[in-house]
Amino acid sequence: MWFVYVFVGLALLIASGLYARRRIAGALAHFGVRDRSIRVVRWAMAWLLFGFPVLMILSILISRLLGSATLPRFDGLVASWLLTIPFAWSMLVVFQSVLWLLALDVTHFAVQRWRGAAAAARLRAAGVLAVTAGSPCTRRRASSRSAAIYACGTTRSAHRPPRRQARRRPP
Repeated sequence: MWFVYVFVGLALLIASGLYARRRIAGALAHFGVRDRSIRVVRWAMAWLLFGFPVLMILSILISRLLGSATLPRFDGLVASWLLTIPFAWSMLVVFQSVLWLLALDVTHFAVQRWRGAAAAARLRAAGVLAVTAGSPCTRRRASSRSAAIYACGTTRSAHRPPRRQARRRPP
């Protein structure tokens, strides 16, 4: 029975991953990013989303075909850093972004009828980049005040409280 859950999860991952990849590439192209850079982004997204599941399925199939008694293990520190953590991070970003991307598509069609195709395309491209870059998984957590200032991109003086002015005595 748990195979059904795995296959449903993989199907959702494939559908939402391909959809998000297409929308992000379209948004980057709308803002004038070079084709080579867009290809790199598409390849990186494909590897991050589909690399780990494909490697796991292939390793299971190969071990079963060879008649091995145990499955290969990908539970070391390096395997976690290179495969598991990037996969989980990108999967969470895509799953959290897909519903917003669908809402942006509905908005795109409404704006296209009222404002025209250029305004609708600009709104969708900006929205796609804002949704994927603004996902809770892509925000940086600040552990200290200086890290919070660095993450916000402002200078330290902007976060200082105003200095107290010395009271002037009346003449």
